[in-house]
Amino acid sequence: MNDDIWTTKQVAEYMKISVAQVNAFRAYGTGPIYMKIGKLVRYRREDVEKWLFGQKIKRKELF
Repeated sequence: MNDDIWTTKQVAEYMKISVAQVNAFRAYGTGPIYMKIGKLVRYRREDVEKWLFGQKIKRKELF
């Protein structure tokens, strides 16, 4: 299997979160871009990384 195409479980392991949380991101449309191949859900590694690194929050200055 191509190492650049991941299952939901692989995405969860990479991000160190539960499969349920990845599924919730997908259900609410707030997670990384995914592909449907029949009933299968797959993620491209670059899409997961782009989404993940886009989640950074810049710290606000207090003063």
